Amino acid sequence: MTGKRCFLYRDDWQTVLRAAIRNDPIIPPDQAHLAIDLWASLTKAPNLMQDVKDLFFNPISPGRRQDLIRCLLAEYEHMKRWLVLAEQYQYGTNNNRWLTLAEGATALLQEATFREQPIAWRVLIGTYSLNLLVNLRLLFALSPLQFSEMESVSQIIAKRVAHMVEDLDSYKNDRLVGGLFKSQTLWMAKAVLSTRDCWGGGMPPTESSGMIDGWRFKTWTDAMVEWARPHPGDQHQTLGNRVPEN
Repeated sequence: MTGKRCFLYRDDWQTVLRAAIRNDPIIPPDQAHLAIDLWASLTKAPNLMQDVKDLFFNPISPGRRQDLIRCLLAEYEHMKRWLVLAEQYQYGTNNNRWLTLAEGATALLQEATFREQPIAWRVLIGTYSLNLLVNLRLLFALSPLQFSEMESVSQIIAKRVAHMVEDLDSYKNDRLVGGLFKSQTLWMAKAVLSTRDCWGGGMPPTESSGMIDGWRFKTWTDAMVEWARPHPGDQHQTLGNRVPEN
């Protein structure tokens, strides 16, 4: 997510990942299909991130933006289908109890703080949240007019992630899970939250491309790099308030 392409999306590595997940003693057998399905999507995210970054900062064919939007929309639909599978797993039935993606994702995050939830399930929800945040932000970056609601949804989910970590840290026996969740998901949530001001506020897209300004996108990628590093304490940064250099 921080600038390097991922080779794990290739079919040969997907076969290795599926075998590793099925043989992992930490992952319950009845969760394996959820993990496999989610990892298939997650391994595409770094390359999609890099492709969108290239679109902002490198010359590229005019049709590439629409190609990426189609790819990201396919992943967005995949995230919605995964939520249905998760509901079925969690409750034993699919009653479409969550009316929106934001409602379903935040409900899963909330329930993952319950102490009886197994570690594997919490880590799975953390992975889903990371992937969803990336997808929502990339779609908004490519077309803020077409996907205006994506930014508000990403902020809702990022806030729930931050609150979830606080909830996990409040339980002495759950510090390990809280640490796993921080290293896995919190850095992306912090990058989204800390750039809220420069990505929100009804900003218009650039006239020439229809995308957000390149400096705004770079502010987010800079925040990702910053929050991916170990941090002393948990002070909220204000990268999102940075203004572009003249």
